[in-house]
Amino acid sequence: MRTRPHPRNGLAASGRHGFTLVEVIVVVALIAILLSMAVPSLAAFQRNSELRATASGFLAAVQSARAEAMKRGVDTYMVPVSNSNWATGWTVYADVDRSQSLTGNDVVIMQTGAIASKTSVTSGLAAAAEFAGTSGKFIRFNGGGFPLAMDGSFRGGAIEFGVTGSTEKRRVVLNAVGRTRLCDPAKDTTTDCAQPL
Repeated sequence: MRTRPHPRNGLAASGRHGFTLVEVIVVVALIAILLSMAVPSLAAFQRNSELRATASGFLAAVQSARAEAMKRGVDTYMVPVSNSNWATGWTVYADVDRSQSLTGNDVVIMQTGAIASKTSVTSGLAAAAEFAGTSGKFIRFNGGGFPLAMDGSFRGGAIEFGVTGSTEKRRVVLNAVGRTRLCDPAKDTTTDCAQPL
């Protein structure tokens, strides 16, 4: 018996269309294997992206605090939303009434919410003391743009951000004249970035 050629491609019509059950199972198994390998990588990528975004946001806030202090000619503070925990977010304000605390007379320049729960924060200075005063952690700039401790001495330091389940870290380093930068302590061997906190 002769078969008729398929009208589109000239091939004989076999009557077989679609996939067999075995072919479908093999394809589904391959997709599952590929996804199981990709999901941990995507999760790590997301955590590291959040880490870099948090550190960059902190750096931008410090730079904004310094710029506002120089523009307004008054002390400007960056403080945690909670008195002692940078992970709760931060507020930058110009201390218009010179009370060394945020009051209704001061100008709030920016405020951020809490950072991602898997991101950690460690703060420190060259002498392993924290950016801290009697009222809690802070970063303070005078009208000249210099970072100051509560006693008026020039103060530099570093804030380090890490992420749960990763060795990835980023530091925001502030020197005693007010310059800030972002660095990776695992790759940057300069003293201000590589020192233990």
